[in-house]
Amino acid sequence: GRSDYTGMVPLKHDQPWEKGHATVKIGLTPDGVALLGPEFEHFETSYHNGPVFCDLAPIGSNAAVTVLARFDSPSTDAKGKARNEMTGTPAILSASWQKGRIMIVSPHPESRTNYNALVARAIGWTLGVAPGSIHANRDAR
Repeated sequence: GRSDYTGMVPLKHDQPWEKGHATVKIGLTPDGVALLGPEFEHFETSYHNGPVFCDLAPIGSNAAVTVLARFDSPSTDAKGKARNEMTGTPAILSASWQKGRIMIVSPHPESRTNYNALVARAIGWTLGVAPGSIHANRDAR
């Protein structure tokens, strides 16, 4: 991992970073359901070599970071190898930093319009907006 990759949170992503492109299954944790919505408890979305934080997988969380979602399936790298080590690792994390908030989203739910509410709630949370007050148009582009 690179020490400067996510300098605002105490994380290093797993190497090699090239874990491929795929549609992956994501499962929200109870904290993720509360923040991002129960309708997204289990969903599938695009993944393109995003960070994988294997160092959090065994302990589930640490004092500075909240795990909001985990990968429920692997990606497949450019050589055709299933990257099973990412299964069960954090896919979406949140943290507070100084006076602000950080959301780390490894996969790409913004690539699908049916996840607009999830993305809007994630952005809203970083701005201090209560998740329940955010409603997004599923058809917005």
